[in-house]
Amino acid sequence: MPGVNAQHSRRAAGLQQNGASSAVSRFWQRSYASEYLGLAALVAMYILFFVEPFHRMFSLDNLAIQFPHAEIERVSVGWLFIYAGGIPLAILILWALIFRPGGHKAHITILGFFISLILTSFITDVVKNAVGRPRPDLLARCKPEKGTPAHRLVTFEICTETDHHTLHDGWRSFPSGHSSFSFSGLGYLSLFIAGQCHVFRPRTDLGRVLLALAPLLTAVLIAISRCEDYRHDVYDVTVGSTLGMAVAWFTYRRYYPTLRSKRCDTPYPSRAELADIRGFSKAKTDEESRIQSAADSMSPPNGPAPNASAAATEHSPLLEGGTNGNSEQPPSNGDVDSIPLAEEPSTAKLVLTLASVWVGVFLAALDSTIIATLSAPISDSFNSFTLFSWLATAYLIANAAIQPLSGRLTDIFSRRTGLVISNVLFGAGNLICGLAKSQSVMILGRVVAGMGGGGLLTISTFVTTDLVPLRRRGLWQGFGNLSFGLGSGLGGVFGGWINDALSWRWAFLIQVPLIVISGLLVYFTIKIPVKEKNMSRIRRVDFLGSITLVTSLVLLLLALNSGGNLVPWTHPLVLVSLPLFAAFLLAFIFVEDRVAKEPIIPVRLLLHRTVWSACLTNWFTTMSVFAILYYGPIYFQVRGLSATQAGIRLIPQAVGTAGGSIAVGLVTRATGRYWHVNAGIEATLVLAIGLIAGTFRATTPAWPPFAYFLLVGFGYGGMLTTTLLALIAAVDHAHQAVVTSASYAFRSTGSTVGIAVAGAVFQNVLKQELWRRFGDRDGAADVIARIRDSVGAVQGLPPDWKEGVLAAYMQALTAVWWTTFGIAALGALCSLAMGEHRLHKDLARTGDAEEEEDDE
Repeated sequence: MPGVNAQHSRRAAGLQQNGASSAVSRFWQRSYASEYLGLAALVAMYILFFVEPFHRMFSLDNLAIQFPHAEIERVSVGWLFIYAGGIPLAILILWALIFRPGGHKAHITILGFFISLILTSFITDVVKNAVGRPRPDLLARCKPEKGTPAHRLVTFEICTETDHHTLHDGWRSFPSGHSSFSFSGLGYLSLFIAGQCHVFRPRTDLGRVLLALAPLLTAVLIAISRCEDYRHDVYDVTVGSTLGMAVAWFTYRRYYPTLRSKRCDTPYPSRAELADIRGFSKAKTDEESRIQSAADSMSPPNGPAPNASAAATEHSPLLEGGTNGNSEQPPSNGDVDSIPLAEEPSTAKLVLTLASVWVGVFLAALDSTIIATLSAPISDSFNSFTLFSWLATAYLIANAAIQPLSGRLTDIFSRRTGLVISNVLFGAGNLICGLAKSQSVMILGRVVAGMGGGGLLTISTFVTTDLVPLRRRGLWQGFGNLSFGLGSGLGGVFGGWINDALSWRWAFLIQVPLIVISGLLVYFTIKIPVKEKNMSRIRRVDFLGSITLVTSLVLLLLALNSGGNLVPWTHPLVLVSLPLFAAFLLAFIFVEDRVAKEPIIPVRLLLHRTVWSACLTNWFTTMSVFAILYYGPIYFQVRGLSATQAGIRLIPQAVGTAGGSIAVGLVTRATGRYWHVNAGIEATLVLAIGLIAGTFRATTPAWPPFAYFLLVGFGYGGMLTTTLLALIAAVDHAHQAVVTSASYAFRSTGSTVGIAVAGAVFQNVLKQELWRRFGDRDGAADVIARIRDSVGAVQGLPPDWKEGVLAAYMQALTAVWWTTFGIAALGALCSLAMGEHRLHKDLARTGDAEEEEDDE
């Protein structure tokens, strides 16, 4: 019998392995994972845009390349994205919101649109770089050296143009990118409208036909403009248009029948439906049948217990019912992934686990501020001042984009997996930065590090919530904020010291072994279980919601960080990004509300009174605090202090943030209440900002800034803790990570919006005051422009200018302080809408606690 048992074991193992591969196969065939994987690969290949094209030789007497170079295009790249990308996408979203076609139809329609655009762009860039055909305005771009022979072939080395992009873009003529992109987006929209309107149905009215042709006419006009601007000839435009329309048709036909079909307005069934129709369980091979028979012979004769499923659902009330006992409690999704630990870990184990997590938090905070002192030497080493701003912007955008995804993804794939991946990304990003040989690689490293840093900061909060009861949650959050504050405070000092002692590269490379240690610690200490172990977890990922959310956040932060810093507010980068942000935000809301089965951020959660009030409190308060922190150093430097002295005066804010968080944690642990604590904290913060607005003048003594910034930090740290407690106490355990990640998204965007609003107020008031005081003087325009661009210019002004300029700066800063005061007051008002929920003493939320006040 031992031999028979061994044979049965081998057969059972083979069946298990076959079942795993079958699960993967089922998932692959029943979902659109292949489309999303291909789409992600095409997006990653966008790096080809930065590859230099093949430079075909040319002669100076070639009349086809002697046309003038138009500095202003009829349809710029920014407007192209609006016309062929943003507007069609907005039309499709509006159609879905009005006609409510169902999740599958809306999903594949928008998916096909994105595939059409991105696939066309990829093919176009590959062909452009491979062919290297000169544009009609090549000689105007090139500016060849004098004395170059006109009757022989020459290379691009004879060109004197110093702008790299202007020169090398002269060899990207074939095919026309504007033409292909416009026909891929507008052509797809035209095909979609034609299908929905049944334009080939007998006796179709002319209005429907014209409606379907309108997008194509727009694409034709865009293509023609490329010839009028001497960017392309007719051949380039024709081939580009044909390419874009061919890809649009190919993409459309993958999801919809031919336009002559009677059902041309109805997409093909979803892959899951097709699998069910065809009967996904294919005929078994002889080997599979033999293994299945052997496994069946080993099964108990009576089969599974009849009440197994019933027993599994007996505990569902513990998950789906409101643990706080009020009707506003959002229901749980019933996933076992989200069940809290049965027993609270011992204090020693809790300290070890959270300490291992906080190592990553400390490093992420260190890295977020280290760039402040390293930006200048890094920019100098690459001889590019524009890199100065992109180093911080790239990290911030990637950091903010990944945070709202962390909650749902770690619910599905586990906290440990999320932390390990975040450590890997963070370490890889720092390694790339330390070894970077070009600007693009350096920015790529900052993006990768930002993704990892954002995950480390948010997931650490989820882990603390999983392991610590609500009653003591605020205190442990204070310790986490302490590690973050310590890293933030040491980042600038550490970066400057490493740069002076070794080089800026070592500031990144030294972090890599520490990150490896952090990853190993979380791998061996985080033991929060998950239910599902196979590919069924991937099916729960809301890919479309993730893409639309990340894209909207990236576009918003890119516009706000670039406007007024890297480019003017009227630059196409800003004018294109903001409308596209609105379009993708609408797409995200629609996907989460109508399409996604397990949304990244369920819309109904955001409508919960405590959730939206806590998120808005985070948003407004972070806006005001970051504006204060950004313009505080400017205030000190205008008064003649150095950057180091200005930074020292901000240290109390970091100390106050950690102290406020810990103090609030102690109070909430003792009382089990947070609403009145939050009201007091918000009042403290508003009072502190009011004192700054009312007393910060050119003659303010030295000590008030230390006290006021300490109060600002104390109020902000306390607010972070009270709003976090309100969020996680207001929802079921299954949704704690989701609402927490949502609050991080509000906080991240709030910091950027706050600085942008304060910057607009500051520049407008400063400009008006300077022109009012000095507008009638000779050369005033140049001096005022220099003063607005550099704070350091104030100290070098002649005496008859300096006093007036100082007064103008103080007037502008006062306007900023009062603006932040109003924003902080809005945050305080929003916080009053939060409900008082029970702070339980145990993880299961069944322990004794005072009765909560009803939220409604």
